[in-house]
Amino acid sequence: MWENKKIKVYNKGDVILDTYLVEDIRSGAMGNVYIDDHKKWKIKVAIKAPNEKILSDKGLFNRVLKEADAWIDLGLHPNIAYCYYVRQVDEVPHIFIEYVNGGNLRDWIADGKCYDLKVGLDLAIQFCHGMEQAHNHGMIHRDIKPDNILIDKDGTPKLCDLGTARSTSAA
Repeated sequence: MWENKKIKVYNKGDVILDTYLVEDIRSGAMGNVYIDDHKKWKIKVAIKAPNEKILSDKGLFNRVLKEADAWIDLGLHPNIAYCYYVRQVDEVPHIFIEYVNGGNLRDWIADGKCYDLKVGLDLAIQFCHGMEQAHNHGMIHRDIKPDNILIDKDGTPKLCDLGTARSTSAA
């Protein structure tokens, strides 16, 4: 069973599922995120892999799987990072997500990119569109912070990291 599995940790240059070339690795509270080049699609994909703590705690891991299901159910919206699918990697579910290439809102604030009122207001309005999509699908994010708002190089903010999201139907 997956609860007893040891999580494989990938390194730069490794290939996941004969398709995803690992280019970068980021660590988070829930596990590692691998930034990969999809060898056939020629796009970057982020793969969220749970850590052993998450995997061994059935309640926490079920939360991760609910995150993925809820994220996929949001559909494709320009202000939410796309969750493509969940796939088994060495018998452990991993979440495959759109890679957003412009940093996060914390980076943009630190770099002074949000000082212009037009830019700040544009980001805020687009963020609200993403939140509206989530709320219309019965989701409450519960972890809104600058780190969880990714921004692509064109200036489009994308809500991400729905790990603590809650369905209003479960409230």
